[in-house]
Amino acid sequence: MNNFQQLQNEFEGDYERIGASNKRSIESTLSTFKFIANIFEVYLPKIGDLLIAFAGGRKDTSKPHSNPSSTPPNLQDFDSNRNI
Repeated sequence: MNNFQQLQNEFEGDYERIGASNKRSIESTLSTFKFIANIFEVYLPKIGDLLIAFAGGRKDTSKPHSNPSSTPPNLQDFDSNRNI
């Protein structure tokens, strides 16, 4: 085996080792972004409703809700006691 083949084998070994490390790093970063996106997807609509309620706006009753009891009880009391 000549020197060029030895050098090529060394580079191939380094490439495989670095490639596996990069793959783990990328997968870790993607899973973090997926987790953050899931949190935003779940809680962002509720935060919007909460900010609207704090600003004195009314909840839109024209669109049907799949589970009306999903809002916290204190917000339901807040909405039912307002006389606007």
